Amino acid sequence: GAFIGWKSDDNQMTIATANAGDSMVLQTANKVTALTIDASQNVGIGTGSSVDELLHLQSATSGKPVLKIENTNTDGEPCYLEFYKTGADEADGDEISKINFYHTDSGNNVTRYASIITTSEDITDGNEDGKIRFSTVKAGADTSSFVIESGGVNEPGGVLKENLLTNSGFDVWS
Repeated sequence: GAFIGWKSDDNQMTIATANAGDSMVLQTANKVTALTIDASQNVGIGTGSSVDELLHLQSATSGKPVLKIENTNTDGEPCYLEFYKTGADEADGDEISKINFYHTDSGNNVTRYASIITTSEDITDGNEDGKIRFSTVKAGADTSSFVIESGGVNEPGGVLKENLLTNSGFDVWS
């Protein structure tokens, strides 16, 4: 079962399932599931009942899904996409965030082909250092393509370039 309620003290409307383990589903007029909230509070858009992450977007349409973040303000401020890692046991070398790029290979295996990883190299207050690593897969093995760190850029083979504008081998636009 399900219920719809109103809590006037909090000005809050509640739509809920009555049984533990049930999911909530919103469907379009032709009974296609548009949004699912499962019992683990995972939200799926376009996934049907197969929701396996906190937010899961899925589409069988070419060029979709697209996550659009739009700022229509007329000032010079941009949109933001922010990643936070918080906790009580932060340490030097912690990975802060990661963006992975997956594709299905010829054996129908889901394979990570590239990633962007950010790391807090030094978390000492007033002396913080960060690093961004761009990684790709070559012949099935993960390889660091290049690393941006506080001292410059490490190219493959560990060559540190302290200033991209004065070193050849990179295209720099101004």
